[in-house]
Amino acid sequence: MCQAEGPALHWGKDRVPKNGRDLADSGSSDKIRSVVAAMRRAIYFPFRYEALGEGSRSSGYFVLMCLVSVGQSNAFRGVLCFFVVCVQKKGHKEIMKKTIFKGAATAIITPLTDNGIDYERFGELIEWQISEGIDAIVVCGTTGEASTLNDDEHRDAIKFAVEKVHGRIPVIAGTGSNDTAYAIDLTKFACEVGADAMLVVTPYYNKATQKGLIASFTAIADASTKPLILYNVPSRTGCNILPATAAILAEHPNIVAIKEASGNISQIAELAALTRGKLDIYSGNDDQIVPIMSLGGIGVISVLSNPMPKATAELCKRFFAGDIAGAAKMQLDLLPLINALFCEVNPIPVKAAMAAMGFCENSVRLPLTVMETQNEQKLLTLMAEQGLIQKGDRA
Repeated sequence: MCQAEGPALHWGKDRVPKNGRDLADSGSSDKIRSVVAAMRRAIYFPFRYEALGEGSRSSGYFVLMCLVSVGQSNAFRGVLCFFVVCVQKKGHKEIMKKTIFKGAATAIITPLTDNGIDYERFGELIEWQISEGIDAIVVCGTTGEASTLNDDEHRDAIKFAVEKVHGRIPVIAGTGSNDTAYAIDLTKFACEVGADAMLVVTPYYNKATQKGLIASFTAIADASTKPLILYNVPSRTGCNILPATAAILAEHPNIVAIKEASGNISQIAELAALTRGKLDIYSGNDDQIVPIMSLGGIGVISVLSNPMPKATAELCKRFFAGDIAGAAKMQLDLLPLINALFCEVNPIPVKAAMAAMGFCENSVRLPLTVMETQNEQKLLTLMAEQGLIQKGDRA
């Protein structure tokens, strides 16, 4: 039985309300009666999970409580309450999920020319990343300019990365879209060509309600034969996966992790509290690697690791080895370069950085434009201080 709780109402494991009448019996206040009324308007939707150890498939249902405004007090006004009731068949066992990677994964750039993807340089970059000790590669994410790759390029880049890596480290394919049907199609393709996992962003522009996010991610997860990492980056998409929503999605056997790039540490702490043991958390912001790992995160999907894979992986290794102070020092020492890599819209700065290192042309597709000269100079100076390039090198 799942525990049902909201911001101001709580029941311990021995007193979980089973229905509206049971909830009403727990108190007579207007606030509780309002919650009872909302429960009667609850939205039901199907959900499938595996009953491990028996080889059989069982069914369950969630009851989702949406936006309940109860009373006029500040504590209750506009509270988004979620109550989850798990209906399970007898004999169901807890689903054990496999971690995709622990440590640092590079959200890898896509080297581009006027003629398309530069696969020779792309291959060289992948080989260098592996030789530098990176733990995984994410292809066709935000940093890989997935938004301006055409469908053939997107699929070819995924297939190329899988074949180039050849099982040495996990390859995670960006397959998210604001069109769920297309995301499903792309996810099926990535599964077929051997990607180890999918990174699936929230719908952008058209966005979604929390109900829509659950329905969309569930449909993609149902269609996938590989695990999914949810991608929460509301500054880009205008759509935020709330912690309670992530907790519901974490019940799906194919939804195993979340890349958290909201920047909201309080929200991430709540996420960790609600999903502990059911959803791996990766930092999606390079300036928050150590803070998020301190809340139970297991690594980062990184832009910084494009030019600095060894250092980014080492930062994570130090933390997990118990050298928290050493990891924190690295985080702070790298902060000026991290800030420079995000002083313009990603991946504009990191493309300039990787061009200066010889891994690509300094080329991005419209509506992106190359880095402003004054910002580029600051970035290259910081890279020279880290020994990544010679002073005076240009992208």
